[in-house]
Amino acid sequence: MNKYCVVLEIKPEHLEDYKKVHRNVWKDLLKSIKASGVKEEVMFFYKNLAIVYFEAEDLNKSYEIQRRSVEIEKGWEDLVGPWISKGEYKPGTYELDFLEKVFDLNEQLEEKNRDH
Repeated sequence: MNKYCVVLEIKPEHLEDYKKVHRNVWKDLLKSIKASGVKEEVMFFYKNLAIVYFEAEDLNKSYEIQRRSVEIEKGWEDLVGPWISKGEYKPGTYELDFLEKVFDLNEQLEEKNRDH
């Protein structure tokens, strides 16, 4: 399972709106995400930064499957897209700037156990 993390800067004037819609995401969108092979997705906030962590076997395949739900994806994108700061959000795409992973507890423990 591959692990990913992205950070989105939310416009301060839309921060509470963004949080509110993510506390009650559309059921069809949730189903689309899960059906796409995403095993885990969690969002945290630090100030006006949305930190999104998710796990998927094949990210490109997951996005391809999600894009098939055109009406759902477009509706969500139209709703929350304008709340994301310019330069971070690319409408109609999934071109996200991913964080570099430098530490993974379980991966390192597994490697150490193999060494002994």
